[in-house]
Amino acid sequence: MDNRLRTIDLAVVIQHTSKTEDEALYLDKEAATELLQSIGQNIASHFPGIQNFGLIGVGSIYHLHQIIRPGFPIYTQLFELSKIHFREKNFKPSIIGIGTAEEQFEVFHFNKELSEFADVLEVLPFTVVMPETPEAADFIEKMERELITKAHLNGKIVSDFQNAFEQDILNMSIVTLADLNGLFASQLIQIGLEELWEIMQAVIFDQTEKLNQLGSGHILYWKLDEVALYVAHPSIYDEAMKDYLQDYKTYALTTDRLEHLFKMHKIPYSKIEVMNPDFFKEPLTVDSARAQLTTHIKAL
Repeated sequence: MDNRLRTIDLAVVIQHTSKTEDEALYLDKEAATELLQSIGQNIASHFPGIQNFGLIGVGSIYHLHQIIRPGFPIYTQLFELSKIHFREKNFKPSIIGIGTAEEQFEVFHFNKELSEFADVLEVLPFTVVMPETPEAADFIEKMERELITKAHLNGKIVSDFQNAFEQDILNMSIVTLADLNGLFASQLIQIGLEELWEIMQAVIFDQTEKLNQLGSGHILYWKLDEVALYVAHPSIYDEAMKDYLQDYKTYALTTDRLEHLFKMHKIPYSKIEVMNPDFFKEPLTVDSARAQLTTHIKAL
């Protein structure tokens, strides 16, 4: 028998002061559940309908790059667990905090990946679970439309988070996963990387092929199984990139940063060193990108 559930993926977004070390702090089941109860009470003050539904979340906080990945693995695991803890028939509202008394979670996706480039923005992911009904659909639509304007957090819940995760918190709010994606996109767009976000969006949301050239001259082609990152070989750089106001050292540094970004977000990619300068100077097409892939394979 099908267990037909609806969910809406949410996150507590935490802006804290910078720290000298990135840590992985995991709550036990009781502490994680208590924190989710506080979150649920805050949401209920604006959306009382949530009291008829369930909450399931992880007792840890994560960097954005661990959340925003192809398939959203943390939220995928939360959904799989929700099918175990909640049943469509005779649905019983409850709060399920996922914690551990060990050094790591049994579900490896829930283990925090530490980063030497730790951001001052982190998130605690959780999911609202409900039976598939018209009321659930209305609730989700209302949350998606209104949550971002109503769910700024302050007072006791901020203190609870500070104590739980040993943070000096500046701001906290609750957002939908769609809002979280928008926040990440705006960070890239603000620094002139809208074309990069378009590629990442195509990968993360499993969209159709996408081909873009960045302001640095790098070419990115999402070819449905991986991103092809086209870079100019050092021997042709001066000719291929003569219209760009950057030296090869700066160009190579950007290449390293792009590779680091793909690795952090678990985006499959391959780097293609191009030997033909005309590839970067002629009009960019999917056919030319595919042809360059064939040339690269033959060269290997």
